Amino acid sequence: MSVAELIGFLVLTGAAAYAQTLTGFAFGLITMGGVGLTGLLSLPDAAMIVSVLTLVNATQMLLKGWRDVAWREFGQRERWRSNSGLDVAIGPKRLREAGRMPLDWLLAPYTVNPAGARPRRSLVAGNSTRMGIPPEAALPGGACILENGIQFRNWPLELYSADELDRLEYYPAAPPEREYTGTIEPRMHAQCRRAMDGSHPPWYVLWLKGAR
Repeated sequence: MSVAELIGFLVLTGAAAYAQTLTGFAFGLITMGGVGLTGLLSLPDAAMIVSVLTLVNATQMLLKGWRDVAWREFGQRERWRSNSGLDVAIGPKRLREAGRMPLDWLLAPYTVNPAGARPRRSLVAGNSTRMGIPPEAALPGGACILENGIQFRNWPLELYSADELDRLEYYPAAPPEREYTGTIEPRMHAQCRRAMDGSHPPWYVLWLKGAR
């Protein structure tokens, strides 16, 4: 491949990558179409290069990229929270002070039911109580949880302790609505999404230590 062909191929893949960023697809489509039209290199070679670049991109996203997306969405909610004050965010200082306190106890002041009872059930909490539970399992008493802003869990709050978290977001049941950025519901599974009347159960976003 000559220098001119190499530059042309880099420009083509750059344009394809830009389209992929905007649309979420089409990297391989544009690259292979461009190679076919320009003849910069053979189609088998182009297919191999596209496959390698796609694998590298996917690996990078799995290793770190999802964190960038999740923290960017967290930033959107933080900006809205500072303006509305309608939801609850608990930061590192309060979580450190709470120590091994299970989250159902920690959140009890914010989650009084209509009868006034506190939903405190747990005696122990933490990672050891979650060992062996399949990630997709829906457990009795499960809450609508996003771990690290991205991974759905339908597990009880008492399986987590305060000292495992870097920060915590709590959005009470709607109505009234407290989450206006639209960044949480798409990651929730069906049982935790809004109903036809706009109502939804409480949502919890748990940022585990080391998530950054």
